[in-house]
Amino acid sequence: GAAQASVEGVWIVPPDGAVAERVREAGADVEPIDETRAELIVGRGEPAMCPPLLRADPQNRCAAMLVHDLRLHIVPIGAQYQRTHMDDAALAEDGGGDDDGNFEIDLEAMGICNVKDFVFLDGGLEPTVCILYEEARTWTGRIVAGRATCSVRTLSLSLPNKEHTDIWSHTDLPYNAVSLSAVAPPYRGAMMIALNTIWYLNTSTRIAVAVNEFGLDDLQESKINGALAGPHDLSDVAITMQACNVCFLDATHALLNLSRGQMFCIELVTEVRNVVSFRINREAAGILTSCTCKLSEQMLFLGSRLADSQLVEFKRHEEKD
Repeated sequence: GAAQASVEGVWIVPPDGAVAERVREAGADVEPIDETRAELIVGRGEPAMCPPLLRADPQNRCAAMLVHDLRLHIVPIGAQYQRTHMDDAALAEDGGGDDDGNFEIDLEAMGICNVKDFVFLDGGLEPTVCILYEEARTWTGRIVAGRATCSVRTLSLSLPNKEHTDIWSHTDLPYNAVSLSAVAPPYRGAMMIALNTIWYLNTSTRIAVAVNEFGLDDLQESKINGALAGPHDLSDVAITMQACNVCFLDATHALLNLSRGQMFCIELVTEVRNVVSFRINREAAGILTSCTCKLSEQMLFLGSRLADSQLVEFKRHEEKD
């Protein structure tokens, strides 16, 4: 019942004698703290905006975990960071500390809070993480006061120096934005999914389309001249992104699985190396998915909690003249 957190083998607990005694009996060190600090460590005493998220860099250089919407823990991956028991023994003899390359980014100190999602972007010289957050929370009943409350911020990570640098950011994004997906080179950037709109975000570019009539109001509030995009016949399907899953099949095509089982293909319309628009086509109806993962150039895994998961073979239809 009592709030508690574990930091490097030391249990930090509120000033409760019974809790502290049980922790001591388990053989751990105890550091009592007051309630104010306990709320900060455990997440301010209220539910986090999202559960802990773990993401990996597409080039396998590092992984990152979001904890309590407040901190981003970076764990480098690679031979240069791997240590053996001989290295640990040498550090102990020299009196050195733990130098495994891990470091932490204090998001709260950067003005980033209420994180909804984050993703590693592909194709950068250094690991690049894109963070979707809502600085001031709102909900549907307060959209009259403002519906463009979300922002995106991108950081470049210097693993040897354990530092980060701001690269680009976008503000005035819809309050109902839910997820980010990395766009592969040469286009790069991120695709953001909101309940009523789809966005492409990059250094100096942001393009959006609405998938229903409510999305047009979101685009107007975000100062985007957007249009209604989707299948030519919307008479028998109402597109909304609630509880959807997105998986890129290649650099310009992503599979969108809706909560009702419908499947759509989102195509990034490009000119040279720039994304200029979206094209959405209906593909099929499938299972109610909880996750989607591309396994190879022709195999796709559709995971479901409500039905049998499926391994699907896919191929791209050649366009006819």
